[in-house]
Amino acid sequence: MEAVHTDASSNATIMLKVIIGALVAAALFWIIESFVDVLFVYQHDEMHNWLIPHDTNMLLHRILVIILFLAFGTVNGLATIKRRRLEMQLRERDELDSLTRIYNRRMALTFLEKEMHRSKRYKEKIGRKDPAVIMFAIDHFKKVNGKYGHNIGDLVLTSVSEVVKNNIRNADILARFGEEDFMIIATETNMEGAKILAEKVRHTIEQHNFEVVERVTVSIGLSVYKNDDTLDYLMKRANKALYNAKKAGRNRVEVSD
Repeated sequence: MEAVHTDASSNATIMLKVIIGALVAAALFWIIESFVDVLFVYQHDEMHNWLIPHDTNMLLHRILVIILFLAFGTVNGLATIKRRRLEMQLRERDELDSLTRIYNRRMALTFLEKEMHRSKRYKEKIGRKDPAVIMFAIDHFKKVNGKYGHNIGDLVLTSVSEVVKNNIRNADILARFGEEDFMIIATETNMEGAKILAEKVRHTIEQHNFEVVERVTVSIGLSVYKNDDTLDYLMKRANKALYNAKKAGRNRVEVSD
């Protein structure tokens, strides 16, 4: 809803700017043509009424030109909004998961690489905190699809996304990583902070009353970036922790070595 509201406000701003620009251009046209008329048509003895043409046809001509200015401005504004909407749709299709409307796997890895690079860059900074990778999967999701159907399965996926999105920091990044797998990049944190966040996510989902299926749980694995980590190794440690959480009974948080 926030994105829709922001987009509507932005579109209204675009239209307002274009129409104001058209009005300014029309006003300048009126003033310049009036001044030219005084110099070459009405002569200087009629300067006291120079903004309003005495000739009806000339007055109608100016009004028509102003209408054309406004029409052009409106069309230009609508075209700008349409182009901007298309650009946003293309960007969203490239960056967001089509079902849950959170970031997709490609964007998650892109963000994680950036966070790792930033952490390396400021590795000497006192009090520096590193990014943490929190991988979680919906427990027994295939059974949900089998029992209730894929439409309800999709509803569970979107609901889990919303629940998690509302329980992480604005600086954290949530992405769908697989069919029932998700990833949180907790920026500038430490092991203790990452564990608190992971447990909060696990507990919140466990307590949430989902439509139709009522209760859902998740298994969570996490790893915190170390100076010698590559992207693949960091992800491998997080996935191993997730595997350990599933193996240990699910609905739990496990930490990588």
